[in-house]
Amino acid sequence: MIITEERDKNKVIPREIQALETTYGVEINPVILTKKMFEGMLWAKAELNVGKEALANHIVLHGAECFWKLVLEVENERRG
Repeated sequence: MIITEERDKNKVIPREIQALETTYGVEINPVILTKKMFEGMLWAKAELNVGKEALANHIVLHGAECFWKLVLEVENERRG
């Protein structure tokens, strides 16, 4: 899962992922989300989704500080 500030209009992320796949000979199935999309996943009440799964299992490979800041923002908004 890759969280970006805004939509990847130039498709830079998929090109970089494809380069990594070619270099390392592995298949990568990325989930590319905007910050708003990720927040929406955390706000979703009943459904299990990639955002909630990442939060529940503490799956953060890079950018943990930004990830937790975003999670705390959503939690603070919930509490009002």
